[in-house]
Amino acid sequence: MGSSRKKARLLKNEILRGYGSFDLVFKNGRSLQKSHTILFYLKADEKRIGFVVSKRIRKAVHRNRLKRKLREIYRQNKNFFPEKYHCILLARGTSYDFQELKNQILELVSEMRRTEKIGE
Repeated sequence: MGSSRKKARLLKNEILRGYGSFDLVFKNGRSLQKSHTILFYLKADEKRIGFVVSKRIRKAVHRNRLKRKLREIYRQNKNFFPEKYHCILLARGTSYDFQELKNQILELVSEMRRTEKIGE
């Protein structure tokens, strides 16, 4: 029996790729910051998202786990992120509770929507 509910997926064409794309957002975009999370964003033609974890987190296992958490938070809340923006989520710190991280990211996106007057 098929489910009528559609799964929220993270598609390949939604991911920001390439050094040039990241560099453009870092240099020309704006940023908002919470205690251990930074959101960089730049107006663009389509919605794309990038995930970065600081190298201060020494072990690759921990960095990769944190990136998986960031991707999952985006996947579950992708409709909350504005269209026509390139966003980069940067995490820098180790002691992340999933819910705490999710709350920080959603607060940053809310603040971004307010400052850019998106959805009014």
